[in-house]
Order: sequence, then structure tokens, then C-alpha cells
Amino acid sequence: MKKLLFTALIAAPLCFSAQNIKKEKVKSSYLSYPVVDVSTFNLNTVKADYCLSDPMFMGKKLSKAAVPCKNTVTKKIVAIDGFYYQIPTMEPVGYTKISDGNGNVVAIEKTTTGGNAISEYGKNECANSTEAKLKANYEKDQSKFESKTKSEYTKKGLEDASAYINKALFFTYIPQDLEIYYVKNKDGGYDDLEKAVGIAVEGFEAIKDDAESKDGIAKLTQAASIWEKALAESDPNNKDARIDKKVTLQISQNLATAYLYLLDFEKAKSVIQKALDLEKNFTTDGTREREALLAIIKENSKGYAVNKNNPINIQVAKIAITTHPSSEIKAFEADYQKYGYAEAAGELKAAKEEYDKGVESGEINPYQKFVVETSFGKQLTLPDLGAKLLKDPAGDKLDELPEAVTQLSDLNILILRGNNLKSLPASIGNLTELKKLNLTNNQLTGLPDELGQLKNLKTLVLKGNSISAADISKIQGMLPDCDIKQ
Repeated sequence: MKKLLFTALIAAPLCFSAQNIKKEKVKSSYLSYPVVDVSTFNLNTVKADYCLSDPMFMGKKLSKAAVPCKNTVTKKIVAIDGFYYQIPTMEPVGYTKISDGNGNVVAIEKTTTGGNAISEYGKNECANSTEAKLKANYEKDQSKFESKTKSEYTKKGLEDASAYINKALFFTYIPQDLEIYYVKNKDGGYDDLEKAVGIAVEGFEAIKDDAESKDGIAKLTQAASIWEKALAESDPNNKDARIDKKVTLQISQNLATAYLYLLDFEKAKSVIQKALDLEKNFTTDGTREREALLAIIKENSKGYAVNKNNPINIQVAKIAITTHPSSEIKAFEADYQKYGYAEAAGELKAAKEEYDKGVESGEINPYQKFVVETSFGKQLTLPDLGAKLLKDPAGDKLDELPEAVTQLSDLNILILRGNNLKSLPASIGNLTELKKLNLTNNQLTGLPDELGQLKNLKTLVLKGNSISAADISKIQGMLPDCDIKQ
């Protein structure tokens, strides 16, 4: 069962002078849509196959522990040194493949992921009272022990395969233990968030195992509306703001989860991605929780896109699984890679189309993805080397400064050296958080008065331009604390 913790505050106690972090717990479940089109897929002809590689046993390490054993003479229970082997084991990998009646693969997944483990032989057995006895018993039982260990992996692997098949072919409800965070302080400045969490708890309870619950949908929609309104005043760079960075992250996670339950995957992806963008180049437990939530949203959006127009039917039919010998694992791996590459290519194409659409509508700033977090703040360098490799316009020399750049109001450092800029737009004055502006080796002959609005600017580099002394003197008068290098 997956558990999402709605908080970004992990290192310090959840208590601040102005913000008292609270949480409400609720059990719920979201609806997962099948990945195949249920209106066209014939379950009577579906074929499910599973293949598991062999576990690999990597040597033996002798260990011992006290074992209670009966003394053959006194009949009393006494503790003896019992010897056993710890055997480093490379766990098997298993693939589950679903095919239609024509043998076409419609879904395949690595349902047994493998890993490193320790298998134990002979632990807590009185028969292994000496190293010699342990060795003799292992030589006799090795084949049986390894076969039993693989059978245990196979049993667990088939359980995971069955769960995957059900999720891939049928509507299923995925249970969750949710913790929804909000903020409360003495002056009631966060009454809206406290109200939202109460409404959301009722909504999550109502929508559990019933994605079409009118009451649940109405309450989650109401809570989402409150969170949306609060996010509209988000000011993550201002620690004194009511909706500062910490609160923004919490609300975003709450909101994305509500959208997941409301089956509004596009909004869910958008809001959680924006939250992750706030944490760019930093990773915390909270970040990992938000990344896990984004993965759930993306995974479930695929099935929804295929089956959103089909009626919800939570009945599950039993699908027989054909197991294959480990000798066929390479063929399954090849199918997985082939299907995965095709799926990934489709996802990349869809992501690019979505990104281009966002840029065209103005919802996405095309230069935001090239902003990097440094020890001195958020920095943008144009041309950007990475963008050049990707053949993105941000990798080309600039003849004029794009308006989109001047909309990055939280930018701290802007490096524009080596471009072909002849002037700067008046909108440069929007970059009020700018601390450093490097304009080395351009073709500037003057500076706009709006530079004087950059009261936080500490360094202005103008080397390699043809700017008059009068213009420089004027800007210096407006920015007396700025070091102008020429």
C-alpha cells in the first residue's frame, strides 16, 4: 500500500513562530484505469505469460547463533552454538506479458525487479552443531535448497504478475493512507486551509471505492478550489509571505492528490511539476514523495486516456498465467525493451507536444528550464550550451532580448555575454531580484532608464560595448550600490 505524506518539512520540528503545521489522516482509494481499451479487447482470447530468471547464489559466509536444543541424555533444553550459512543472492528478474488473440503484445512489465539479498541455510537447526556437520548437510541439500528458494521467488513473482494483470486489464481501486497537511496560527490567518482539509477528508472518505460519488467529487472540488485560490498568492521567494515556499509545496501536493482522485490528470501533473520545479537541484524526502506522486499520476493518466469514455466496471475475471522456463528470459527481456522503447517514444512525443502547446499559450516560459540553482541564486546564461546541443533557440546568439526572459521575475543572475544585443528592452526593469547582469561583448550603445529599477543589482558588467560615459553615469546615479565594470 502506497503512502503519501503531504509535507515538505522534514528536518526540523513542524512548528514555526507564524506557522503551525497540522495534519489530518484519512483512508481512501483512487480509481486506476486499465491500460488496454476494454471496449475492443476480448478477455476470452487474452494471453498472459510470465518468465522468471534464476536467482544467483554468490558464495557462502559462515555464521553462528545460539540455538535451543534438547540434550539427548538429560532431555533438557540447552543453548548450543548452531552454525549456518549466509548466502549473498542476486534475486531473479521476472517479466509479465499480456497479448491479444492475434499474439500482439498489448502490455508488458518487469513485475519482479530483482536486487541483492541474503539467503540463509541451516539457521536454528540443532543438526548443525559443528562447521563440519553444516558443510556436510549443505552439500547434501544444496540442490533442494536452491530449488526451494527459487520456488519461493516464483510464488511471490506470480502474485505480483497477477496484480499487474488485474491493473492492466481491469478498473481497480488502489488503497492509500493519506496525510493531508495544512497550516494554523493564532491569528487565524490560515482558516481557509484548515477549512479545506476538513472538506477534503470528507471528500476522500466519500470517494473511496466510488470514483463517481457525487458527494465525494463535490467536496474534493470545493477543497481544490480553496487550495487553488491560496496558490494564486504563492510567493515562494518571500519567507514572510502567507503562502511561502513550504506552504506552497504542501498545498501543491494536496491539490495534485485531489486532482488524481478527481481524474483530472493534466491539472495534477501541472501542479506537482511546478512544485518540483521549486526544488530544482535540491532533493529531500518531501521531494521524493512528490516525485512518487507524479509517477502515480503519469501512470494512471495512460489508462484514463484510453478508457475515459468507457463505463466503469470493477468486476475482475481470473486470467490464467502461463509460466515459462528461465531459459526464455532473454526473449521476454527483448519484448520488454521493444515495447518499452515504443511506449517511451510515444510518451516523449506527447510530452513535447504538451510542452510546445504550453509555450504557445504562454503558460510555460521557454527559458525557465534553463534556469539553474547556484549558491548565489537562480542563474540564466544565454546562449545556453545544453540548449545548443538540443538545437533549442536558447542555444543561439541573441539579436534582441526576448520578452520571455524579462518575465523570469525571480532571476538573480543573468549572463548575456557574447551575444549581438544592440539595445535592451524597457521590460528589463521587471527583473527586480537581479543581483548580477553580465552584458560583456555585445553591441550596446546605450542603456534604458528602466535599469534603474533593479535596486538589488550589485554587479553590472559592460565590457566590450560602446556605451557612452553619460549613460553609465546616469545608471550609476540610479544604482549607487551597484559595481559597474566597463
